[in-house]
Amino acid sequence: MSRLYGYFLWFVIAFGIIILWGGPADGPEAILDVLAFLSAFAMGAYCIVLLLVNNRMLPKPIRPKWWTNAIIGFGAVFYLGALFYSLAVFGALPD
Repeated sequence: MSRLYGYFLWFVIAFGIIILWGGPADGPEAILDVLAFLSAFAMGAYCIVLLLVNNRMLPKPIRPKWWTNAIIGFGAVFYLGALFYSLAVFGALPD
């Protein structure tokens, strides 16, 4: 699992570097836009992975309770919902 997390982390870092080098970044504002997009995506994906790992790999006695899962699920919906809302309202690329 730690190797999988390491691969995911380096993928996100490499993706951010590629976007900053060759993407639409025209200055500090564009860089902050890209970083905000990547942060919301990473946190939403992290919440989903956390739910899956907690409920499938932990032994039954130490699994989180239903309300903890509900809070983490709300976090995933909030982050990914805000991300897709922003894409729909403001568009994917800066002007």
